[in-house]
Amino acid sequence: MIAKQRKAHKLVWLLMAVVVPILLFFAIKDLDFAANIKATETTEQFKVELVKDRTILITLSKPLPSSSSVLYEIDAAGKLGKVMGQLQGKGTYEFQVSEAASGIAIVDKIKNENIYTTTF
Repeated sequence: MIAKQRKAHKLVWLLMAVVVPILLFFAIKDLDFAANIKATETTEQFKVELVKDRTILITLSKPLPSSSSVLYEIDAAGKLGKVMGQLQGKGTYEFQVSEAASGIAIVDKIKNENIYTTTF
């Protein structure tokens, strides 16, 4: 390259280094990343979110008092349905809910007590 081309090349790259981040900022500033969440319920121990595609996200901030806590689907009559999984400790759990389910219940089967129930 001759000196004139090097100077133009340097100027173009410096201009792109400034313009591209600005364009990226304006491209993503109005995006709503929380738009997938349809419903949220929060308690002291956990947060339950229903997101698109019938997915349930359960975030435990503290372990549940029972180590045998099992998540069930609830049908329209309020009866326990299919077992979805076990909640063992702190963390985020993700479960798929069937179309027939109208809610979820967290149950301790050893003590036979209902820990939490919600419908959607």
